[in-house]
Amino acid sequence: MFRKVAFTVSGADGTAEAMNGDWYDYGERNGKPTYANGGNGLFLWVSQSLEWGYLNLGTSGTAKWVAILNGRHRYYNELDTIKAKPLTGWIPRKGAASGALSLNFLVG
Repeated sequence: MFRKVAFTVSGADGTAEAMNGDWYDYGERNGKPTYANGGNGLFLWVSQSLEWGYLNLGTSGTAKWVAILNGRHRYYNELDTIKAKPLTGWIPRKGAASGALSLNFLVG
């Protein structure tokens, strides 16, 4: 099935390197879009007390975007946006990722 690329990721390094590349729309969660890559990656908004990233990344109890690869939280960003659009400012989770993650949303 053909899917339109929503954005590309670059700058992920180490064990999170597989996050680099194309990402696609993948529905919605917690009132915001969710994105997936061709592997086991997700970008999603966490805003509920039962969600691990909501409680354990950055400011506990603050809603945030998380980037997950192979079931493990790799990056997070507390900027509240409509899409997964903090283009930069993604913070790598210690021991789970490295590099300066950046998103490039495609126009059209």
